Amino acid sequence: MKLIIVLDNVVTLEGRTVWAEPGLDLLFGPLLRAEIDLSFAVRLTKEKGQRVLAAYNSECVRTLNMGFVYLGDSSFKKILNYIRFFKHMWGCVGTNDFIYIFFPGALGFISAAICLLRMKPYGLYIRKDSKTGRSWEELIKVLQISRAQFVICTGDYLVKQSKKLNSRVSAVIPMTGILEKHTEAKSQLNDNFVSILFVGRLIRDKGIFEILRAVYHLSKIEHLNVRLRYVGDGSDRQLLETEICSLSLDTVVRCYGSITDVQFMEELYRQSDIFCLPTYHSEGVPRVFYEAMQFGIPILTTRMAQWTGLLVHKKSAFLCEPKSVACLIESLRLLITERESRDALARGGASVLEGLKLKWSEKNHGDQVLGYLGEQEMLELKRT
Repeated sequence: MKLIIVLDNVVTLEGRTVWAEPGLDLLFGPLLRAEIDLSFAVRLTKEKGQRVLAAYNSECVRTLNMGFVYLGDSSFKKILNYIRFFKHMWGCVGTNDFIYIFFPGALGFISAAICLLRMKPYGLYIRKDSKTGRSWEELIKVLQISRAQFVICTGDYLVKQSKKLNSRVSAVIPMTGILEKHTEAKSQLNDNFVSILFVGRLIRDKGIFEILRAVYHLSKIEHLNVRLRYVGDGSDRQLLETEICSLSLDTVVRCYGSITDVQFMEELYRQSDIFCLPTYHSEGVPRVFYEAMQFGIPILTTRMAQWTGLLVHKKSAFLCEPKSVACLIESLRLLITERESRDALARGGASVLEGLKLKWSEKNHGDQVLGYLGEQEMLELKRT
């Protein structure tokens, strides 16, 4: 079988090394071992823009550059790039047996549309709940989800939404190798301050400025000894660093940028007291929640429908109202000053993760896709 995976994130190619999001080997590894002829349709770029990156051998991860060249940020130039992508993808869909699409996003939307036009079987990996407000686009997405051979989603909320349109839907097993490791005990933490960790793209909707203002208040006004560390990159990083300087928080806040050293990333988790992601971005369940649970770090995030059930307020996480700096200040103050509250949340999160691991039981994302592809092949045999 010839299979293309359409990625929605950019990929960087350096010689024989492909830099992409971590955990992809948990998807393509089982597929390669099953001797599937596999390629990735990607946007190649020279800039590494993810929160954490992993290196893959280009001989294993065959990337197809889909015609993207940086032309500028104007709408017209973006449309030119999407036309190039459509042209490349049209041919690729015709020469492959199955298309697995990271969805939604512009590339996923275009790829699924081509599959419908060419009557090519495809599956969807839905990673966020994306509503544009454009009725025609929403109608096409409904058609794309309903016609998919299978749908895999991040989190139960997206599963419930997708099951209204398609009966073959399941929740993804998170693509993070950290969950497969035996994590060591937390490093000896500094008793002089409490360390807060943010991991994600540095864009406004992730709540990066709200957490900064909360830390400013706690550090400069209430004089609590706290440190904040950002891991990741994004379009608002420069603006964030400018605001850090303007608030005189250089000794309190640090931006690490993208991290390619997995062991260093694990050590940052071990050295952290609180994991804070005050996002109001449209997304599924971020896998960093599972990683924080694995390392026994209490989670502070926002009330979002996507993780209702997974994160319960004051049991497995502290939940704040989106965009509320005041709520962040109150929650952080409690977690900073009350060690018992942090420990209780950490135990609650660890308990949730252990229950999920029992359900996942020696399977990963690639095994899930293989299972659906096996069913698809059986259906094709019956038809012929």
